[in-house]
Amino acid sequence: MVGKLFKYEFKYYLRWLIPIMSGCVVLALTSKLFYLVRDVQELYLITQMVYSTYTMLIGAAVVLGYVIVALRFLKSTFTQEAYFTHTIPVKPSTLLNVKFASGALFMIVIIAGAVGSFIMMFTGSVFSTVTKGVADMISSAFRENALGNFILGVFEVILLSLLVIFVEILHPYAACAIGQRMKSKTGGAIMWYFIIFAIIRAGSTLFMIGNLSWISALESIEESGRVVPTVSPHLIMWIYISVVLAVDLTFYFITRHRLKKKLNIT
Repeated sequence: MVGKLFKYEFKYYLRWLIPIMSGCVVLALTSKLFYLVRDVQELYLITQMVYSTYTMLIGAAVVLGYVIVALRFLKSTFTQEAYFTHTIPVKPSTLLNVKFASGALFMIVIIAGAVGSFIMMFTGSVFSTVTKGVADMISSAFRENALGNFILGVFEVILLSLLVIFVEILHPYAACAIGQRMKSKTGGAIMWYFIIFAIIRAGSTLFMIGNLSWISALESIEESGRVVPTVSPHLIMWIYISVVLAVDLTFYFITRHRLKKKLNIT
């Protein structure tokens, strides 16, 4: 049953995934043509406009993906389609897990497609330079017997990136769940989305102020001639990972708790 439910959910996303990915490829190929003639002075202005448009449209494709995931969750869980969804013999937590997994896979594919689009566009001198830089980093790690740290660093970056993607999915999920108690489900979801957004931004600002204060304190210690305490980059990364994971879990359990309650479906 879970497998069938996942296929049903992802089948919906496929209707959007194919045109979005096709659009990324077309945009990359079009921009690539202008990239190849970037040194032609007469086409300089047009080339820059194409680059800017390309970047904005690729960003818009990612944003559109998140909007699709949020609307799918709202419509299939709290509005008319929910009558069918909640007749499926699975637990509310299982239902949430399936919707989250399908939405997360959809967004991972879209973001991978956006990154692949950039690689396709800049294949050549820029891509070769980046590839050479990565190869030099790996070679340096081998020479300095720091391959373990390099692998750990890559793992941390990938993990943090995935958790950030999950936040952008679970954020509207939680907003939809809280807003479901209001007369207008869509209006309530939008209102709570921005309320939660404001809270997150306030927390991020305080976190950033704390980081800057810590850096300032270290500089003061260094200027005084005392020994500056060293902080492992891995420790900093795991602090960020822990904070983002805590936000993910908060959104998840808010949504899960609401799904266990009696729903007012309209």
